[in-house]
Amino acid sequence: MAANTPVSNYAFLTVAAANLLDAFGSEELKARFLPPMMEGRWFGTMCLSELQADSSLGDIRTTAIPKGDGTWSLTGNKMWISGGDQAITDNIVHMMLARIPDAPAGSKGISLFRVPKMLTDAEGGVTASNNVALAGLNHKMGQRGTTNCLLNFGETGETLGWMIGEPNRGRAYMFQMMNEARIGVGHAATMAGLAGYLHSVEYARTRPQGRRLGASDPAAPQVPIIEHTDVRRMLLAQKAAVEGSQALCMFCAKLVDDIASAADPTERDHTEELLGLLTPVVKSWPSEHCLEANKWAIQILGGSGYTRDYPLERLYRDNRLNHIHDGTFGIQGLDLVGRKIRADGARTLWALTARIRQAVTDARRYDALTSSCDRLDAALATLDRAVSALLGCADPER
Repeated sequence: MAANTPVSNYAFLTVAAANLLDAFGSEELKARFLPPMMEGRWFGTMCLSELQADSSLGDIRTTAIPKGDGTWSLTGNKMWISGGDQAITDNIVHMMLARIPDAPAGSKGISLFRVPKMLTDAEGGVTASNNVALAGLNHKMGQRGTTNCLLNFGETGETLGWMIGEPNRGRAYMFQMMNEARIGVGHAATMAGLAGYLHSVEYARTRPQGRRLGASDPAAPQVPIIEHTDVRRMLLAQKAAVEGSQALCMFCAKLVDDIASAADPTERDHTEELLGLLTPVVKSWPSEHCLEANKWAIQILGGSGYTRDYPLERLYRDNRLNHIHDGTFGIQGLDLVGRKIRADGARTLWALTARIRQAVTDARRYDALTSSCDRLDAALATLDRAVSALLGCADPER
């Protein structure tokens, strides 16, 4: 991801799609599609958004009609599909949301389908096109190495799909892939911040320019810019954002493992609640602060940072997408405040802050950390007041 997030996206999306199929697909579908996906011979996507709906999934219009033989005929279009078409693999497996006849209105009437670009036989050999048409490419500011597409289904012939799980539960199923993607987006933002930091610190160590403050001899040799106070400040700002983000990403990844390995159902439930609370945070905090870190990296290189001679302008453009895709910054706020904090009266949040306060208590054994502990205590007090005000406000818009 640090080297080239757009290229890594293909594997990332494929693994997430495979995990979704593994969790909710039939044994027949898993046996047929998981091996080529996990071997990298076929890639996967998530097909949610539509031009008139974007993140408002309850407004999607793509339809699926049963054919009576276990397959469904799909008609409609999807927008903003990363990896939606490419010539890297023999096939692309779309995990797609659509409506079936007589489905409830809104997001409760959405079903999940597996829709391949190419039809295959039982052995996995490609037999024919499944009439998934590339209607256009979105020409992006960054992450240009990942194709991003408008796709039409059933336009030039019948497009077949296979339902995954039960009817009208597609949105709930798809949230597994979306939440996995949100952790991945936070990690991608962190890696872009890390790459920017590493490039800028190397430049700062090797670029001589000017002399230290107070130096009066103009004949003295120039010093590397890392010796200038403001450059050090910008480097440390990047380092703090990246290391904090990486700690958050690793913590959430560990929670995923803890859920999978928990023997006690109650412990598993509490861990799932904690991960649910932190998922919008791990997506949005790195995408905000590591983008800012990329800005500082460009600034350290000065005019050179604004050119294509160095990778920092690409990292900034690539990272800007992480603030938007898989749920915008604002949508993560709605999720955190509405569905996570207000929904359980902040019970999970208070459990998290109790863990943080215990960490502060443990850290106070070390004199060097006293100032940091005081600042974290003050931040927790501010959080307590904000959440109490939130819970006490009857108007959700306010």
